[in-house]
Amino acid sequence: MILSILVIGVILPLISLADITVIGNLAVVAKPESHIGTPEKTLYADVQNLWCGAQKLGEHVDVEYGEFTRLSDGKVFPGTLNQGKVYLEIGKVSARVAGRYRCEIRTMDKQIHSGNMIIYLPPVLNFSKSVKVSEVLDARPPHVIDFFQESDILGILEEKETFESAKTSPANLIPQRVSHPFAGLR
Repeated sequence: MILSILVIGVILPLISLADITVIGNLAVVAKPESHIGTPEKTLYADVQNLWCGAQKLGEHVDVEYGEFTRLSDGKVFPGTLNQGKVYLEIGKVSARVAGRYRCEIRTMDKQIHSGNMIIYLPPVLNFSKSVKVSEVLDARPPHVIDFFQESDILGILEEKETFESAKTSPANLIPQRVSHPFAGLR
């Protein structure tokens, strides 16, 4: 909202109450190369870059600095400036980058603004020990079959979760579920 006065046919702004709005790609979806990870096989995912910028009353406002903070652990990543916006260049990375991020930008008038973003990750399983698993490639939703012999299950117990498989139903095991938001298993 802008308050103005009329002086000899010209409108002059008195006070500008319009706020800066942080804009950007609110959410991106990571594309995992697989849905199974073990100590020998790190889960990687392709993630498009996050970006954020500023606007006021629908008009672009240039940014002079920006950074991204991963909210799960507080790790700060410097942003790259390009055409008045800030980018977090990601690419092919560990699937563990999924989660909530805060973009903090400083506009040319030295004001600091922030907005939240999310990197979504479809459900994947990350085992703490070597296991033999079979994955149905390109299945939607992801599908893992022929899990374990009972001796395999005892080797990876760390906490109790229920998981159904073709050979044991239900079995207590502990594949760590990695996804954002958290997903259940059937």
